[in-house]
Amino acid sequence: MLDSISRLKGAEKESKWMEILNDRPKGMNYTELSKKYHIDPQTAKKYAESAQRPEYTLTETTPTKLDEYKQQVDLWLEEMQCCFMVRTTMCPVCS
Repeated sequence: MLDSISRLKGAEKESKWMEILNDRPKGMNYTELSKKYHIDPQTAKKYAESAQRPEYTLTETTPTKLDEYKQQVDLWLEEMQCCFMVRTTMCPVCS
C-alpha cells in the first residue's frame, strides 16, 4: 500500500516537473510557478533548473521523544478500553 502511494506521489511530482519545464520558457517566474502548482518557489526553481526528472525515495522513520513511553501509553489505553466496555464501577482496574 505504502509503495503504491509513493509511486503515485512520485508520478504527480514528475508531472509537475514536466509542466514547470514547459511553463518556465513561456516567461513565468518561480513565484508564479509556485502559486500555479501549489509548491514552494525554491522547489519550482529546483524543478525548472533540473535537467533530469527528480528521484524520490522514502526516508527512514526517526525515533520520537515518546517512543520510550509507548508501551506505558498503550497499557493505559487498554485499561481505559476495559472501563468503557464494562461500564461498571466493579472494574478491577478503576476501583
